[in-house]
Amino acid sequence: MESEEAIPAGETGGRLSPKQREGANEESEASASKGAHSTYNISFPMSFEIERHEPDHVVVLTLKGRMVLGEPVEMFRAELDQLTAQGKNRVVLDMRGVDYIDSSALGCLVFAHTRIEKSGGAMPMFGLSQRSIQLMVITKLTTVFRLAQTELDAINMCFPDRAVPSFDILNFVEGHKAGKKGGSAE
Repeated sequence: MESEEAIPAGETGGRLSPKQREGANEESEASASKGAHSTYNISFPMSFEIERHEPDHVVVLTLKGRMVLGEPVEMFRAELDQLTAQGKNRVVLDMRGVDYIDSSALGCLVFAHTRIEKSGGAMPMFGLSQRSIQLMVITKLTTVFRLAQTELDAINMCFPDRAVPSFDILNFVEGHKAGKKGGSAE
C-alpha cells in the first residue's frame, strides 16, 4: 500500500532518491512552464509493518519501520485487540526492524504491556536499537518492560518456570560505544 504526499519544491530536505528527484524535476519543470506553483507528488512505501508467527504457543510480532502516531500505532493497537480477543496473552515484540519510536508509540507500548499483564500474560521485547534503549532508560521504562537479548530469551520470559539470562543494559551500551570507535563488541 502506498500513499502519495504533495511536497512543495525545495522542502524535501534532500531525502529523495535519484529516481524520485528525476521524476520530480520533470514534473516541476512541466508545471513551471505552465506558470503553476511547483509541487510534485511522490509515492512513499508504507512506513510500518507487522509480521506474526507463533512458536511455542507465544505470538511473536515482528515490527518494522517507524513506530509513530497515526497508522503505525493504530495497526499495533488493532493487532493487540485481535490477539486479546483470541485469548492470546503471551506476546513477544521483535523490535529489530524499528528505527524510531515517538512518544505516542511509547504510550501505546505501555498500554499494551499493562493490558497483557492484567490478563495474566507477558509482553517482553528484544532487538531494541541503541537509541530505543536510551529512550527506555531515560523514561525509566526499563523498570516496566522485560527486555531480552534474543527471541528465544524473550519467548522463555513468557513462562515463569523457565530460566532466562538477564539483559544487561550497561553491556549493551558499552558494546555499541566500542563498535562506534572501530572496536568490536565481544
